[in-house]
Amino acid sequence: KPRQVVITVEPGIEAGTRLKVARQGSTGRNGGPNGDVYVIIKLKPHPDLVRKGNDLHCEVEIDFVQAILGTTIRVPTVDGHIALKVPPGVQPNQSLRIRGKGLPKRNGREVGDAYVKLKILMPAEITPRQRELLEQFYLDSG
Repeated sequence: KPRQVVITVEPGIEAGTRLKVARQGSTGRNGGPNGDVYVIIKLKPHPDLVRKGNDLHCEVEIDFVQAILGTTIRVPTVDGHIALKVPPGVQPNQSLRIRGKGLPKRNGREVGDAYVKLKILMPAEITPRQRELLEQFYLDSG
């Protein structure tokens, strides 16, 4: 007869992991002990985070002024959003590492890291004043 069985899934478990639930299956032959149930873990994809081992990766967009001057941005983690300081002068596609904000390893003693890849947005159009300021910036930069 169908029934529900409660199992404990460790944090950080990977997709495809097979868990054994002892003696929760069908009754054995000739009144023998119940068999085992095996559960294969499937994980739903996260809308913002991609798992690579125990590390988590995401992409965040910032504009070119924030990339030049530095800023603080909000980034997703498994525990919710956190503030991340972006240093001045970051480059397109540069990744910033946040230690200990990934997933726990199965031994439970170590935790992976989170990596935030910065996508730098460029304006499609600028005003004449902005152009003048950028030209001056370019000249001052040598």
